Amino acid sequence: MFELETGIGKRQAFLDLNIPAQAQAMRDLIRGADVFAQGYRLGTLDRRGISPAQVAALRPGIVYVSENCYGPVGPWAERPGWEQLGQAATGMSHREGLATPDGVPRLAPAAVNDYSTGYLAAYGAMIALARRAREGGSWHVQTSLSQVCSWYQRLGDDNDPAAATMNLSNLGDVQPYLAQMDTDDFGRIEYLTPALQLAETPPRWDFPPARLGAHEAVWLPR
Repeated sequence: MFELETGIGKRQAFLDLNIPAQAQAMRDLIRGADVFAQGYRLGTLDRRGISPAQVAALRPGIVYVSENCYGPVGPWAERPGWEQLGQAATGMSHREGLATPDGVPRLAPAAVNDYSTGYLAAYGAMIALARRAREGGSWHVQTSLSQVCSWYQRLGDDNDPAAATMNLSNLGDVQPYLAQMDTDDFGRIEYLTPALQLAETPPRWDFPPARLGAHEAVWLPR
């Protein structure tokens, strides 16, 4: 249930871009946005009038974030893909298998692509917003699952199974970093608070996670 795990602070709405009225609703939302992020296969949104250039024309100064599996260029650029395919295509699943007695390729024991690519995309969006503040202009941030897998592998690894054993007993008490909130769809939940703390503007989430499609596709009053 990713909407529960990653949905804190977000509103959940559905739009079908093949329906003209709903595509217009998306364009109306874009005009009020600072960042537009999408993870569709390359070309999917271009064919629906929401390419980086078209979005920048609707909202000059916007930061457009694109994420896909195989990157923006090359013979596989327009292929669909996800976590497991990114690991397999870059050899990560093969290298992961080398650390086991039977040597059979297997997935890394974490969603290394899905989360890390999102983190890097968010970091790129923040850099683009800072550059926009200094230089103006619209910006396009591009990330891919396969590039993240390749980057991880360039960092090196240790294929000694004993060295790969993780000791969770020394993590300490995480209770100070947890909080609770009530939700309409999932009851009372416990979650990790923001890692960054600021004295003057403490970060927080104003909205609990919600089921997909729970909200209207409109901006809240500001």
